[in-house]
Amino acid sequence: MVARVSIIILNYNGVKDTIECLESLKKIDYPNYEIIVIDNGSFKEEAQILEEYTNKNIIKNIIIIRNKENLGFTGGNNVGIKIALERNSDYILFLNNDTVVERYFLKEMVEVASLNQEVILVGATIFDYFSHKPTFSGGKIDKKLKILIWKNTPQENKKYFFSDIISGACFLIKTKDLIKNSLFFDESLFLYGEEIDLCWRVNKLGYKIAIASKAKVYHKEGKSLGKGLNYLKVYYITRNRILLAKKFLKGYNYFLFWVLFFISRAIRTFHFIFILRWDLIKGNWRGILDGLLNKTGKFIK
Repeated sequence: MVARVSIIILNYNGVKDTIECLESLKKIDYPNYEIIVIDNGSFKEEAQILEEYTNKNIIKNIIIIRNKENLGFTGGNNVGIKIALERNSDYILFLNNDTVVERYFLKEMVEVASLNQEVILVGATIFDYFSHKPTFSGGKIDKKLKILIWKNTPQENKKYFFSDIISGACFLIKTKDLIKNSLFFDESLFLYGEEIDLCWRVNKLGYKIAIASKAKVYHKEGKSLGKGLNYLKVYYITRNRILLAKKFLKGYNYFLFWVLFFISRAIRTFHFIFILRWDLIKGNWRGILDGLLNKTGKFIK
């Protein structure tokens, strides 16, 4: 019997991207999947637009859920997880709404997940939507410095290879292991760093993470908060690095994190001054302050 997959897509003021993503999913070569679209408190009636789209195109294997407010990437996806668990899916796939998938991507990811019992997370090979250049193909956590080293060169000569991390744009998790180890998203992060947190927990539990080399996904990077840097993006990235360091690092590694972190923040501040982006300077230092004060969840002015 073909394993059942629940695909969770989070929509937040991005209905055009979401519909394009759904159009690509209609063409995939996998017989047993459903789509759970979570509208995460969009400003306009985007949930209604999505419902009209699915009715017009007679898409039967789709569920559209309306969140009353924006719960962030973490909270929004946790809503989707709870629905997927009620529907007894074998796997849950998290897919950014600003992606387009290739026909065999899901088949490749499920096959990789089934090949190794130790693997509970499977990532895809990510390409830039516009240039089709590879942007992510696995990575390692430096054991001494605890620094993430990303790879951008696909390894298509292999069915899969092990990695310490996946891209949050597209990844698959085994449902039974999610339940067993309570691998829900950490809602204190709200947005950014959530896949690093999840991968770190998986690594600590002794499980493996794999990248399905031939599962290709094209990603419009940065659409959740707009392309390029802005106040909120800088804020969440900065704050969440501190929260993750407090959560996972100890002793010398924790000390080294702070040394490298403040050096990097100082360099970024000088860069923001040079380009006259005072909003980014404020986001940077507000993120540091809130991280130090353990302020979590959605940003509040």
